[in-house]
Amino acid sequence: IAVESFLIPHMILEGKEACGKLRAFLEALRSIASEDYRRYWDKPFGCGSIYNFLILAEKVDQLSRMSMDEMAMLCDEIDGLLQATTDLEASLTTKSGDQSHLLAKVPHQIVLAPSSIIQAEVIAQLYVLRMQLVAIKNGQPLKGLTSQPSTQHALASGFFAESILRELAST
Repeated sequence: IAVESFLIPHMILEGKEACGKLRAFLEALRSIASEDYRRYWDKPFGCGSIYNFLILAEKVDQLSRMSMDEMAMLCDEIDGLLQATTDLEASLTTKSGDQSHLLAKVPHQIVLAPSSIIQAEVIAQLYVLRMQLVAIKNGQPLKGLTSQPSTQHALASGFFAESILRELAST
């Protein structure tokens, strides 16, 4: 719960470098997670779904940096990434049965990022991933378009979310 309530929200909004660190942390956490924890891990916006999102974003970013000739040879991989994007989006937009957090134990000085902001940020980034994959598949990759909140395409949602967090912290 602490990872999902504190670490993930802030690192998602911090940008590419923080997301890379978050991916590595979640990968390590995944390697030690017990089978009993798997049900919790795989819930919408749980550690597992965020890990899958970060892996997907990284793969699309790597793909978008390839030459057109290299991209043309990877049609099946592009289709697989499009399907993974669709599947992840479907799993994230379903209602989670467990939305509870142990907020009563959180000290009042700590400001939590509202989950709806983080969810909107991740869903918006998934739309961008899909847009980039379709453009690549059509042979016209969108240059300079990546799925990280620190890039220009996502500045509006990321900065909006960040400004809300700052405003909440100041109250």
